[in-house]
Amino acid sequence: MTKNNATVSNINTPGTKERLSVLVMEDNATICNFLINYLRSGQYQVSTAVDVEQAMDALQHHKFDIVMVDLKNSKKLKAAACQPGIKIITIPACPADDKLKEVSVDYLTSLCALLEPADTLDEARKQTQTKASKQAAGEIVTEDKQKKEITSMMEESWVLYPSPEFVKEAGIKSMGCYNALYQWSIRDPEGFWGHLAEQLDWYKKWDKFMEYDFTDKPFIKYFIGGKINLSYNCLDRHLDSWRKNKAAIIWQGEGEDEVKTYTYQQLHY
Repeated sequence: MTKNNATVSNINTPGTKERLSVLVMEDNATICNFLINYLRSGQYQVSTAVDVEQAMDALQHHKFDIVMVDLKNSKKLKAAACQPGIKIITIPACPADDKLKEVSVDYLTSLCALLEPADTLDEARKQTQTKASKQAAGEIVTEDKQKKEITSMMEESWVLYPSPEFVKEAGIKSMGCYNALYQWSIRDPEGFWGHLAEQLDWYKKWDKFMEYDFTDKPFIKYFIGGKINLSYNCLDRHLDSWRKNKAAIIWQGEGEDEVKTYTYQQLHY
């Protein structure tokens, strides 16, 4: 994907005929790759554009169901003028935080809420999955009742969705979000775990991400050369933030009423 080339790059997902087509315009590589992984895990056809000129060219030559555009370019991109009725989703700006050298995982997972409103991606995905599940269930054929019952249990296709209240408070709000993080971790382990490690306070950053040897004396080492104080990261660094008044430990005794809560600040003093 080059900036001077007006052709978008397509990231297609094999194995499905019913796919929504999504154009993503985001110049932050971490955010863009996360969205690609998320959409790919949801069986969508994804195209990317690095700037407004490339995105407009794509919209003029290709049909899209949804366009996702970063906040700073949302007013510049005239997607509706090219394709009336197209669903436009604005990617919010990443919150600034002096302690975070990288895009936070909390921010990345929050993007998933934008991608699954009932009238767009999530609804289309559920309809496709329901149709596929019913078709698969109708194709289960067994010779006797016992075998049929066992097969039915092994081929269970029911999906139990959590309540909206639970999802709202969850750190990872959907399977699509989980799959995006998982795909990132297996495709780029150093990038993924290094990204998470950057959100901790290090006295000295690591020189090398990983060393391993599975021959004579198997071993694996991570973050070689790095120096970190885990106690400081668990407690002290929260004392200068809003987390100082957040519950750090909730103790539950034998009785239901035997509950004690200690904040980070209380633990420190």
